[in-house]
Amino acid sequence: MSMPLPADGHEISHVEVTVIDQQRIVVPNQDVNLSFELHGDGCILGIDNGDLTSEESYQGQGRRTHRGRCLVIVQSGDVAGELVLQASADGALQGEIRLKITE
Repeated sequence: MSMPLPADGHEISHVEVTVIDQQRIVVPNQDVNLSFELHGDGCILGIDNGDLTSEESYQGQGRRTHRGRCLVIVQSGDVAGELVLQASADGALQGEIRLKITE
């Protein structure tokens, strides 16, 4: 469970994304192209996968995982509520996380 973020327009959260199989076991040898969508008052500051040889931009809404993982950096906005970060692959929703934003 993550700590709530203040609605100050500055606070960030590092969201670790991991590819898992149907039995919820980590799959480190399967890399997939993921697209991210953030709902609520906030923004995605960047996405990284830890692959030093990758030429993908840190900016944008998507990234290929490296060894089954990537990192999404999310920033809160100025309005309290909830941020919902969704990850999709091949156009299908694969998972989501909800971040609480407090006054």
